[in-house]
Amino acid sequence: MAIGSWSFLSPIITFVLGTGYARWNDRRHIKYCADGETVIHKRDALDGLVVSHNGEPVDRITRSLVSIWNAGKGPVKPDDVVADNPLRIVLNDNERILSVRTVRCDDDVVKAEVAPSDDGSWRINFSHWARGACVIFEVLHTSSALVPKVVGTVDGFQPVKSLGRVTTGAFLPARRRWLYRLAPALSVPLFAFGIWAVAALKIPPDPRAILALLLLAPGEFLLIVYGVEFVVNLRVPRSVRRFSIDSARKQ
Repeated sequence: MAIGSWSFLSPIITFVLGTGYARWNDRRHIKYCADGETVIHKRDALDGLVVSHNGEPVDRITRSLVSIWNAGKGPVKPDDVVADNPLRIVLNDNERILSVRTVRCDDDVVKAEVAPSDDGSWRINFSHWARGACVIFEVLHTSSALVPKVVGTVDGFQPVKSLGRVTTGAFLPARRRWLYRLAPALSVPLFAFGIWAVAALKIPPDPRAILALLLLAPGEFLLIVYGVEFVVNLRVPRSVRRFSIDSARKQ
């Protein structure tokens, strides 16, 4: 009887599990993060001082790098995007997007481009967006917030997810950026050297412990300051972590 019941239930269980796995495997997410800097800010009213962009007066110009990628299990097609709520970059009602341009696009994001809309947002268009592929936009705007919003509805997708501000050193000068990215790798051997030195010198728990702290301090400092941030940044694609604003200027 038990064997017969199992024979009857097993196809149903297999169907349910198979359907659930197929739906899980086909789940789709659009994720994004951003980093930015204030290019210019008119803090005080001075006679003759005018801050403008293409002839339009503004009080602030902020530059943001908005990185968007398909974190789902399959590709995204244009027909998947709901026409009444397309993917787009937006700001708060009182702020303006001055311009948007594509500064980096993976080969698997076909014909990615942006176009302004009548409501002040910038619509994101594409022909094909493969799994894991990323596109980075440079957004000039008037907001003090460094992370513009990416909104829209894609059929079968969960809501667009923001990872907030992710600092990758993209705006740093070349030498500082090199040190910024090398620091996490240096922290581990420096910390290990400090532990070895303390053990080799057989420093007991007395005033000489100050020397032990000094030996451990460089590695601990790099681990705390850069190591944690490095691990957090692993949430974003490698192309985002390695991008530099210098490469965008050369385009």
